[in-house]
Amino acid sequence: APGWTAQGGTLVGSSSDGNLTMAEWTEELPADYRIEVTLRPRNVTDATWVGLVVGLGDDGVIDALGVHGTGQVAAQRYVKEFEILLDLPNASAESLRELRLAVDVSGGVATYLVDGKRAGSLDLGESDLRGRVGVICSAGTVEFRDAVLLHR
Repeated sequence: APGWTAQGGTLVGSSSDGNLTMAEWTEELPADYRIEVTLRPRNVTDATWVGLVVGLGDDGVIDALGVHGTGQVAAQRYVKEFEILLDLPNASAESLRELRLAVDVSGGVATYLVDGKRAGSLDLGESDLRGRVGVICSAGTVEFRDAVLLHR
């Protein structure tokens, strides 16, 4: 995908113009799954936004566990612009150096985990959470590594 390079077991996303760049797993997932990834910022400003995407389908809607360069963490949905669905506890400057994100999907409910701690959950419905998963980056350069995708 444009804006992405693989370096060993690490995927690096880069967007200097503020446009979204996304890398996705191409397989369709079952109704219940868990996706995890560790992100490490390389070049981040307050305008940077990175996320772990779930339920990506052909409708163009993006549901994500997103992290802003300011440390704001939120469950977000993109249709023509981003909308915050649920504010989650902010990440500290210390934890922004390396952050483990996970989304556990079961029965249409997405549970968001940050550094192994449950941060919140939303009932988004099974149809919105089916599809593909991926990682996304805007206005910065971020490493994504140690990705785990579990089918349940």
